[in-house]
Amino acid sequence: MEYKGKLNNIKKFIMVLVITICIMTLNTLGIIGFLPGIILIVYLFGMNTKDKILFKLLNILILILWVIHDFTIKCYIGVICEILSIIGCISVIISYKKVKNIDVKN
Repeated sequence: MEYKGKLNNIKKFIMVLVITICIMTLNTLGIIGFLPGIILIVYLFGMNTKDKILFKLLNILILILWVIHDFTIKCYIGVICEILSIIGCISVIISYKKVKNIDVKN
């Protein structure tokens, strides 16, 4: 899950620049068309976190944004998939906290 040294700040800046240029030139959906780019940028800067729970919370935030996007463009199958992914992330966080609590008690 770690990307040590493979994605430095210069590469991130270049990727953000490319994403921004693509969205500005190819967007035909208005404001909702900016959401995938925002999601990619948030994920790009958040994926280097070492905390497993924080990473899952970041995924939940991103999935919620995708639910908003999918619902707006009437992609209801995508909404269902994103909701199931959110449920999966929440269950992983709960199980991870249970295991962590058991380890602390022993």
